[in-house]
Amino acid sequence: IGQTGVTFVVSTPGNYSATCSNICGESTKSIAAVLTLSSTPSAPTVSGGGIICSGASNIITTTSCNGSIQWYNGNTLINGQTATTLTVLTAGSYSASCSSTCGISAKSNVATVISASSAAAPTISSPTTSVCTGSSITISSSACEAGSSLKWSTGAIATPTISVSTAGDYTAVCSNSCGDSPVSNIVKIKTGVIPASPSISNAGCSGQTVTLSATQCEAGSSIKWSNGFATQTVIVNSAGNYTASCSNTCGDSPVSNTLAVVVNCPCSVPTCIPLKLTRVR
Repeated sequence: IGQTGVTFVVSTPGNYSATCSNICGESTKSIAAVLTLSSTPSAPTVSGGGIICSGASNIITTTSCNGSIQWYNGNTLINGQTATTLTVLTAGSYSASCSSTCGISAKSNVATVISASSAAAPTISSPTTSVCTGSSITISSSACEAGSSLKWSTGAIATPTISVSTAGDYTAVCSNSCGDSPVSNIVKIKTGVIPASPSISNAGCSGQTVTLSATQCEAGSSIKWSNGFATQTVIVNSAGNYTASCSNTCGDSPVSNTLAVVVNCPCSVPTCIPLKLTRVR
């Protein structure tokens, strides 16, 4: 090449060596310095991202970098992170670049991390807390928030109502990618039965009316008279046969005993009181 200085600037690849010469001759060639053509590295590729739940982490990975990795969240350089994987604890838009002696590549594609948490607990309800023999009742739930689905304590999933025919404690949860919500309120279902029959009696008459009285129905049931009244005692002014029954959500009891009412009450037999006569002078 003809360059004689102790330094030599080259711009093309090749195998470069040097010799020393004096009046006695020229030395053998030095060990060759091999120079290859290089360029700014290409942008790497990142994968990962998605949802990150409260208290959890997300792993993002980069490939295709023949150099050193630099990580970014948005446009902010993440200092000290140069490995091919990045553990993230917060939501963000993560990318990477690749650097070498020839420069820094363009940024990679973006891996988006979204923050999420467990869903809120649903609220469940039923129209009654008793289930009668041979029947069933429906328990309903409020809607789970978007991205989550309902799970019942019976094992039923993704249905807003369940039909139950046995006594027990029933609950539900909303489930999403971060797990299950707290448990809902408890709906306690007990076994219901048709109430026992009442007993009715004639409480007395007054003029053209008769008062009928029924024994107390058991808790959770109400009285029903054959004439349509629903009070513990009724006053009737027409003759006839009267009965009553007790009613609850499971149905009506058998009818009570029957009272035959005659409205025209017999008059009481008068009592004669003898008078004592006194002669007046």
